[in-house]
Amino acid sequence: MRQFNELIRQLEQHPEGDGRVRALTTYFKSASDKDTVWAIALLSGKRPKQVVSINQLSAWVIEKTGFSVWLFKESHRQVGDLAETIARILPPPDSREEIPLAEWMRLMISWRASADEEQQESIELAWDQLEASERYLFNKLVSGGFRLRVSTVDLIQALREVTDVPHHILGIRLAEKWNPRTMTMTWLTESETLEEDRVKPLPFHPIHTLSTPCSTLGNPADWWMEDLFEGIPIQCNYQDETIYLWTTDHQMVTHLFPKIEAVCKQLPEETVLEGMLLVLENGRPGTQNQIQSRMDCQRVTRKIMEDKPACFLVQDCLVWEGKNIQNIPFLQRLQHVESFCSLLDTPVIRCTHVKDVGPDWTLIEEHVATARERHAVGIVLKHRNGHHGGEEITDVWWTKKVDPLIMDMVVLYVESGHSRSSGPFYELTFGLWDTDGFVPVTKTGIGLTDEDIDRIKHHAKEHTLERFGPVRQVVPNLVYTIIFDGVNVSLRHKSGITLMAPRIYAWKEAMDVAELRPLSDLKKRFTQGF
Repeated sequence: MRQFNELIRQLEQHPEGDGRVRALTTYFKSASDKDTVWAIALLSGKRPKQVVSINQLSAWVIEKTGFSVWLFKESHRQVGDLAETIARILPPPDSREEIPLAEWMRLMISWRASADEEQQESIELAWDQLEASERYLFNKLVSGGFRLRVSTVDLIQALREVTDVPHHILGIRLAEKWNPRTMTMTWLTESETLEEDRVKPLPFHPIHTLSTPCSTLGNPADWWMEDLFEGIPIQCNYQDETIYLWTTDHQMVTHLFPKIEAVCKQLPEETVLEGMLLVLENGRPGTQNQIQSRMDCQRVTRKIMEDKPACFLVQDCLVWEGKNIQNIPFLQRLQHVESFCSLLDTPVIRCTHVKDVGPDWTLIEEHVATARERHAVGIVLKHRNGHHGGEEITDVWWTKKVDPLIMDMVVLYVESGHSRSSGPFYELTFGLWDTDGFVPVTKTGIGLTDEDIDRIKHHAKEHTLERFGPVRQVVPNLVYTIIFDGVNVSLRHKSGITLMAPRIYAWKEAMDVAELRPLSDLKKRFTQGF
């Protein structure tokens, strides 16, 4: 448990990126095979069922320590997390016996069948063998509250460095149904099979942002343009009556999109398509957050498929009936896509829509400026005769995105959190004036600098009006510029809207709150398409 607890500490220090991969790699190199399997399971969301509730643990710790109920509740209010509160108020351990993670998981699973008295005795004995940080982790695991997730991408990268197994093989095997109680590292790291080699993803089409004038691309009559939507690039590989949906980072996500899988089985055998995974909202492309939320689901239910219906927007064909066609002109590859999609009558699979740029480049800026009206975030330029994966300027797909939207808002609430290792973090609720007061409009912590955090800490300390656990209502006199990608109507929110991908841009030091535009102004601009 000590090793796994240290891994959790390292992961909390590094919310994303190379730091996480390094921490995982270090752990996988030193941990036993059984502990490694359980770590992969827990960090990928394969949590065992709850043994006891967190409230039951609270009752047992009050009984064990003699804490009064009011004092325990006050401690919880200050700490903000029951599992951590329990870990903090327990006395130091009587003994220190290192028990591996796999053994702890075996014990926890066995306790589910025990009577309450036996469970209490086992858990109190466990507390007496663990330090405070390990108790916190233990409490989360035994109560079913362990929520730390590591992306499949980071897990695959770390395992690749330790095992030398190709990324796509690890992606296939981790996507399969497996049980940490029976799975072994031997199965995960065994040699690649012929079938696994045949279904690996091909290189994705290069897509770059166009930072030079469109005229540098040559003759506009040779180019098409299409709308750029927020989604996740995907490849669909149909081999031996099986669909393989691959992301650019070697995640195999077929199990998350059963409707797309079913329709794609109408493809000819040995065919590979490329496109975008989108979430549809009222039949229109949704946001990046919506598709990512769908990707983060461990189990796809009927409700998820109804609330967040997915769509495969097919943009290219790489292999058709076993023949690699990446080196034929794009206009010919697109004909295969159009012929397949024309046979379907379903919103699950859609063919991309391209249109001529025209005799000159003058329409491009207008098309970009009106992209939001089509629920797009920009446009993609594609050469009619471009090859897939080529390096020539005509082979690359070039994007031009709309500029972000901007609005000045005032801070209404400050929510503070605390990681056991990485320290404090903050999320701010921003608002605008409505008819009878300030109304919350959005909440984010993205974009905060260290200077911002120091300013927020001081502001919350000096100007708190009311406190609700970790949330403080503050005097509304701190103004920031917020940038965002769009606005959605939302009847669930008091403001009536939600902002798409909000992030903090800058502190408006010299701006007075009275100068802020009201919520009605934001809504008016939204209804006019900004």
